[in-house]
Amino acid sequence: MDRAVSFIFLMGLVSLFADFTYEGARSISGAYLENFGIKALTLGIIFGFGELLNYSARIIFGEIAERSKKYWFFIFLGYFLIFSIPLIALTDSWQIVAFLLILERFGKAVRSPARDAIISFAKVKKGFGFGLHEAIDQVGAVLGPLTISILLIWFNYRECFLFLFIPAVLMVSFLVYAKRFSAQGVFELEMKKTREGFSYFLAFSFFSSAGLVSFQLVAYHLESISFQPYLIPLLYAIAMLSDALAAIFIGKVYDKHGVKILLIIPILTPLTSIFIINPVLSALAIGIVLGAQESAMRAAVSEFSSKRARAYGAFNSIVGFGTFFGSISFGYIYDNFKEYLILYSIFMQFIAVIIFAKRFLVSRKL
Repeated sequence: MDRAVSFIFLMGLVSLFADFTYEGARSISGAYLENFGIKALTLGIIFGFGELLNYSARIIFGEIAERSKKYWFFIFLGYFLIFSIPLIALTDSWQIVAFLLILERFGKAVRSPARDAIISFAKVKKGFGFGLHEAIDQVGAVLGPLTISILLIWFNYRECFLFLFIPAVLMVSFLVYAKRFSAQGVFELEMKKTREGFSYFLAFSFFSSAGLVSFQLVAYHLESISFQPYLIPLLYAIAMLSDALAAIFIGKVYDKHGVKILLIIPILTPLTSIFIINPVLSALAIGIVLGAQESAMRAAVSEFSSKRARAYGAFNSIVGFGTFFGSISFGYIYDNFKEYLILYSIFMQFIAVIIFAKRFLVSRKL
């Protein structure tokens, strides 16, 4: 296997065990918080703020990583903060649970710009590279919820959070090896010419993210209607499996056809909001859209700037603002006007398509 591909595979294994930990937690965190009696709007604020911090802080850490070039320092620091997840088992306060969930999201903000920059430097096609990383990553996102689903047959939510200490330790072990492996023959020596239109791409990213339903709201809804608890993480695993498969396929299509493949995101995103009618189809749509974001959209960022950590920080910050806006909006609409969930999503995607078409279709800058 090519050394650069092997490096991405190793970084994928790091993300696999990271995702096992935090996606396993996210598959039950919405349901767990519902047991404290909080409202959907409060849930939306918690997860929305977590994602806002996760993404908005990336512009800061992207800039710092770009200036200092200490990519690995920020990667290690960010991954270590995942250990906040098993600590959830040690508290009876929903406020502390919320803080620990948000702290894990902050850790992702610390590591992601540096990690994505490192992956983008690898000597492979960008769509394939990010698609491969996301696919391996999502194996953990599938195994985590599946394992939690099985554990819930015998154990409670708190004991499941404690179990997640094990994959967190494995994550750090593979990270140490990946850093050592990257020392020779992995990275590009010079950057390719960049393209124009980054501001349009960022605007498209904001509105497409603002119309995407989070699985936490789906889980909240299912818990509120007395859905079998062990089936909720199973449904999340389905979403993550569709994410993994979509990432590989869409990443390869991106390498062949370019940014126009991104139109699949606004086309499919409204389907994520039909969870009240069909939670399975909603979960599948969530997975496919996330797969497209994590492969094709991340690959596209590398085309806009040679300052990769800075560009990824800006991109992810914009996505964070969109996700936060969407989380609050969906939470409010769910509490008051459930029948308008899909209309809101369609409206956000309509704006995204208009922005995309204006720059990347009408102007023929494909």
